[in-house]
Amino acid sequence: MQRGVDYLKTRSDIDARKIAFWNDSTYNIGVVIAAIDRRYSSVILLGSGAAFAKLYRLPADINPFHFAPHIRAPKLALNGRYDDECPETSAGPFFGLLQAPKKRLQFEGAHIPPTEVAVPILSGFLDETLGPVRR
Repeated sequence: MQRGVDYLKTRSDIDARKIAFWNDSTYNIGVVIAAIDRRYSSVILLGSGAAFAKLYRLPADINPFHFAPHIRAPKLALNGRYDDECPETSAGPFFGLLQAPKKRLQFEGAHIPPTEVAVPILSGFLDETLGPVRR
């Protein structure tokens, strides 16, 4: 991920101040990456939650619980109302770990939203946090 951002910064056709991080099913490495790499200007967490039973056993230096509060960019957590992988008992507490600015939205569905649901929501959030796309 960091090498990818390094590469994007070398391109004259990319505004490196407007790079978003997107991670599906974020209760693991995605949170760590978004916290340690401050070059992201917006963070999208789809199907985000915390598998508390698994994560409590991890050492503090690699435990996503300890990284989540350090994500500084604006964050969007998008969760399905009927998600059986990251239910409300997982998604709600995880969202509570994140610091402002943050936004949480639910869609009528399971773990990951279908394209027709996700695209308008994510486009709106990215326009809000990064500015509209120049045409």
